[in-house]
Amino acid sequence: MKQQVYRTGIPAGASAAKAGTTVADKVGFLGDTNNDAAIVTLPSGQRYVLVIMTHGHGQTGFSGFPRMAKITTHIQKLMYGATATQKLH
Repeated sequence: MKQQVYRTGIPAGASAAKAGTTVADKVGFLGDTNNDAAIVTLPSGQRYVLVIMTHGHGQTGFSGFPRMAKITTHIQKLMYGATATQKLH
């Protein structure tokens, strides 16, 4: 899964959120449906699983994957950003 060629979804978003993050993912696409399922490993070694499934909303081909990247960046910063751990204590 680390070698697949479609990297504009979860892998792009996770790397944008934190440099050094690695992603093993599997994508699926057909018509206006784009899906991405991934195991994301942060530089600290922490891992999480993220699955994003989209349908419709005017997407064609691979147009949903950049939106998945934005969603991933937001989720990762929300859950693992510097201020996230401060909120947990």
